[in-house]
Amino acid sequence: MTVNASVLLPYEAGDEYRTADAIVSWELSAFDAPAPAPAPASPPAPLEPGDLATTGGSALILLIAAVAAMAVLLGALLFLSSRRRESTAAES
Repeated sequence: MTVNASVLLPYEAGDEYRTADAIVSWELSAFDAPAPAPAPASPPAPLEPGDLATTGGSALILLIAAVAAMAVLLGALLFLSSRRRESTAAES
């Protein structure tokens, strides 16, 4: 990267600065910004009288879906197995 710099002196400066040289050193530093502190977890809203607690709802739905998928797969395998037995019995 090239950086050019100019220094301008006021007119009142004497001629002794006309041919002066200067060295300019630039030092740039970059730092990671500190991570923001996590927001405190808000406590759950208090239950009103008559409200039911909901626990494990999504896990229960996933379990029911997995059991249903296994039942459908098992039913399809049993159906195909019985069709195969029927076709081999008809051939003999």
